[in-house]
Amino acid sequence: MGLIWALMPLQYSVSFILGGIFFAKPMRDKEYVTMMDPFQIKYGKVLSTALVLPALLVDVLWVSCTLLSLGATMTVILDLPYAYSVWISSSVAIIYTLLGGLYSVAYTDVIQLCLIFFGLWLCVPFLLLNPSSTNIAQTAFNHTLHEPWVGTLRQDQVWKWIDDFLMIVS
Repeated sequence: MGLIWALMPLQYSVSFILGGIFFAKPMRDKEYVTMMDPFQIKYGKVLSTALVLPALLVDVLWVSCTLLSLGATMTVILDLPYAYSVWISSSVAIIYTLLGGLYSVAYTDVIQLCLIFFGLWLCVPFLLLNPSSTNIAQTAFNHTLHEPWVGTLRQDQVWKWIDDFLMIVS
């Protein structure tokens, strides 16, 4: 689909903006602690538990994937066995979360975003000067190495994309 996939961050951004505009103030005024509190009040504990379980499962899987990827990165950088790297990265994440609470997690996320931003920009000159990299115009629009990555949105897919956009936004 090419660059059409780049719309995903836009969909999530619109979702956060709409959530902030319509839901943040009423939820703060009623002193809700979680997003499930309104559902629990209106529908009861059984339905709110059923709604929480998929989110909990996704969060558990997401955290495990993150810790495994951090362990794999430590294995490459420090040349430690994979199992030790996963245990060390998990221990460090648990300790700084327990000691610092959500503030330590938030500050760590900000530091990581800054490092990612500067690290990716640091890679650009090396990518441009590397003889293995191809001119982006060649790979974007013609069939030199693979299908062009710019892509087009076909008429029969417009409603699917609108549906996906609205699903992610809601």
